[in-house]
Amino acid sequence: MKRIFFTFLFIAAFLTGYSQLSNNGGTITVESGATIVIEGNYTSSGTASIEIDGSVQLKGDFVNNGGDIASGSTGTLTLNGTTDQTIGGTNTTNFYCAVVVNKPSGGVLLGANEVLQNALTLTSGKLTLNAYDLTMAAVGITADASNYVVTN
Repeated sequence: MKRIFFTFLFIAAFLTGYSQLSNNGGTITVESGATIVIEGNYTSSGTASIEIDGSVQLKGDFVNNGGDIASGSTGTLTLNGTTDQTIGGTNTTNFYCAVVVNKPSGGVLLGANEVLQNALTLTSGKLTLNAYDLTMAAVGITADASNYVVTN
């Protein structure tokens, strides 16, 4: 019985850890033409850096407790989870990559002040600012009557 319990516990711990991506001071590079799918949260801390020249699909929250998206990023971060997602953490993030909200259900909520240096495309879903600021570069926002930025 103990063996079954510990096997179940190990599998549950493995699956829980497998769905997250934590970057504690390293550099992650997603090259042009490559796609990475993060089924859970992306959490950065310390001097973490992620360069997005390809495509990153994020199903969970974007949590920045240190680090940033590399300023040379030319790719796309797509928020496409099935429930509400939060962009937040203790640090403001400069999103040098393009950001796409593609959420047929749920929305994206800000949990910190954020800076978008590239385009924001609201394909499906809304981006809610809550009590935070969203600073946009001159590139702009693509939205429509059903998909837009909500302010409070």
